[in-house]
Amino acid sequence: MEAQLIYSIFGSVLMPAVLFAIYFYNLWQNTKKANAGLEIQKNNFETISKKANDIILTIDIITGKIYNANLQAAETLAYPIAELCEKTIFDLYPKELLNLSAQTIAEVWEKKGLVYQNLPFLTAKGELLDVESSAKVLVYNYKPVIVIYARDIRERLRLEREILDVNKELKEKNKNITDSITYASRIQNAVFGNPEQLNAMFNDAFVFFKPHSIVSGDFYWFYQKNQYNLIIAADCTGHGVPGAFMTLMAHNFLEEIMNENVIMPDNILMELDRKVSKNLNRANNRPINDGMDMAILCIDKNTQKAYYAGANNPLCIVRNKTLEIVKASKHAVGGLTKAKIFDIHTFDLIKNDVLYIYSDGFQDQFGGKYNRKIMSKNFRNLLLEISEIEMHEQKRILEDTLNQWKGNNHQTDDILVIGVRI
Repeated sequence: MEAQLIYSIFGSVLMPAVLFAIYFYNLWQNTKKANAGLEIQKNNFETISKKANDIILTIDIITGKIYNANLQAAETLAYPIAELCEKTIFDLYPKELLNLSAQTIAEVWEKKGLVYQNLPFLTAKGELLDVESSAKVLVYNYKPVIVIYARDIRERLRLEREILDVNKELKEKNKNITDSITYASRIQNAVFGNPEQLNAMFNDAFVFFKPHSIVSGDFYWFYQKNQYNLIIAADCTGHGVPGAFMTLMAHNFLEEIMNENVIMPDNILMELDRKVSKNLNRANNRPINDGMDMAILCIDKNTQKAYYAGANNPLCIVRNKTLEIVKASKHAVGGLTKAKIFDIHTFDLIKNDVLYIYSDGFQDQFGGKYNRKIMSKNFRNLLLEISEIEMHEQKRILEDTLNQWKGNNHQTDDILVIGVRI
């Protein structure tokens, strides 16, 4: 009876008390562990803060009061740590940026973290300190705080400004150079003459000319004397400015040769070779092997005869849907090779013959599915395929074909193709 009474009392009074005690004991243990973890976290943070090379400030979320500052913050901002801890974070920013700093701190709290570099610090010496800041919401000393990590980026910004200044200077110099080369191209085009001049010599003709750079190492040249129509397609060593210098030199020499009444293509090549080699190698201690490939076509309007000679560049004739290649001599104009002979080829023309002379730029263009050259065989097949079309339309097809083949590749070389129909 007594035992039953004791059990009844224990169950109704003591048992809840024991359970309540156990709950609070577990709560106390968990709190103790959590506090120990926070204490360890705090100690680790303070250890890292002391060793860090960056500014580290721990601030109150609401007021911005600085709870803790590391040694790097004191040295960089020129304040003693104790004095820093009497300030708010807003005291360290310029007054004109007060609104921005308040908005930034609010955004840090909202997003629980933020990286920014539009808020420079104001040091005790009144100097602006450009920094890149990373702010996070953490628990410090048992309460949520914002920890700001700030890195001095003055040197980085200085270098960036220097790079921008250098890039600006280079851009300006590049513009000046490009403007000069562009003006040089106008001079070069004036020297070459108008491609429409070819249509005055033939009823149906085209010049497809596409420089690799602003100025070209390829050039065309037309000349009329008595009953002779003279057409030249040339490819000088290199492209761009070096090639352009060669084209002007060649043009001047061709004018001299015409004044000497030399009209046959083989003789023109021989005389041009002599002049180029002589003028490029006046200094014997520095021989120059540069020169040019060339195709020269001379048509006698009275006799309907054609005379051709080439220095590496052939002539293609399409007659009755058949393409014939007239080979060039295996010598370049100029260079160091001596004892050259340029062969002359003579043939009668008939109505609707189509004649093509060109440089190697079109056939050497990289592109297509396997990023290969067009190659001379494919280029000649294209000429045969389009030969019956009007010449201005042929020019359009050549350009479209080239662009489609080239795709996203850069142009490989200067491109020149001249076509005439008899």
